[in-house]
Amino acid sequence: MTGSPARLPAYVAQFESPDLVAGIIDGTARPEDDPRWARSGARDREEYAFWAGRSCGIACLRSILLDRVGGSPAPVALARELLAAGGYVVHEDGVRGLVYGPFVDYLRTRWAIAAHVRDGYPAPDLAADLRAGAWVIASVHSSIRDAPAPPPARGGHLVLAYAAPGAHVVFHDPAGPTAERRAAVRLPIEVFDHYYARRGIVVPPPSSPDAKIRGSGS
Repeated sequence: MTGSPARLPAYVAQFESPDLVAGIIDGTARPEDDPRWARSGARDREEYAFWAGRSCGIACLRSILLDRVGGSPAPVALARELLAAGGYVVHEDGVRGLVYGPFVDYLRTRWAIAAHVRDGYPAPDLAADLRAGAWVIASVHSSIRDAPAPPPARGGHLVLAYAAPGAHVVFHDPAGPTAERRAAVRLPIEVFDHYYARRGIVVPPPSSPDAKIRGSGS
């Protein structure tokens, strides 16, 4: 492996009670029933449920903030900030987002964290960036939790990829249903690529010249 040594991000789930995720996926549990919902910063259970199922990107963001600034606001507080910044757009049928461009602008202006959007981003290029020390919020299909079963499509869910040892990608899945499918999930690159939409948000390592931003976050 070349480049910066891999740093291990803290795992953050998109639900306050990760052990409920399997039930939420199979329909035997509801986000509203999460006993830890108030930790999210939501005003009530309904607001928590609205955001929890849409918070894969926020969970990835919280992992990055824990590493870069040593802490993170509650997830629904971040959702409100991103909504104001255009990173999410609420409409009559739900929510559009995470919207990558405004999200990258928000990272820069709010937290002084550099990032850039990559589209048409092949898995080997993603792996090369990971080996150089970057972290990537990668668009994959949520059925990656069932890998290597074939997915119905690519994209629609976000995971935080942070290492590429050998011919593998290592990532945190904010909606992993079991401990083995949540943190430090390791898949062969060719298997990861089955789910991967070839899009992502690349966060350079702190030591990279690309990570330097004039000014500071608030």
